[in-house]
Amino acid sequence: AVREVGAGRRELEVWDWCDAVVAGRVGPARAGLRRLLDQGESEVGLVILLASSLRLAALGRTLQEARLLRIPPPGGYGQPNLDPAAEAFLPRNAKGEKPNLWRLGKMTSLCAHRSSTGVRRAVERLHELQLELVSGADRSRALEEGILRLCLD
Repeated sequence: AVREVGAGRRELEVWDWCDAVVAGRVGPARAGLRRLLDQGESEVGLVILLASSLRLAALGRTLQEARLLRIPPPGGYGQPNLDPAAEAFLPRNAKGEKPNLWRLGKMTSLCAHRSSTGVRRAVERLHELQLELVSGADRSRALEEGILRLCLD
């Protein structure tokens, strides 16, 4: 009940699902996907939402490996530290805003077990999955199989 006060239940479930996929946690990713689909979420919509988290994770891991982003250790406190030289690499949204540094750090931490190359490969696979979903395939099955591949890669 406390979690529902800060944001709507749907948003929390989508965020938790995206976090599970980025972290490669198969069980929570699969269960969350089933729950979201049972609630009527769009397969393509979920992939679009996941893409933003996964792209941010890929950027974060690349910056971290280049020593341009420093993340507090697990269980530690503090804000991620971004080298000023990395500012030029940060994408901007339609309003011209850069990504939230806390979110960049969180997504980077979630995929710390993967190399930046592995996370970039996951972004490519997610794009392939999106194309498969719009091509008329069995969307639920294609999405579940694609998410499992992302988690296990």
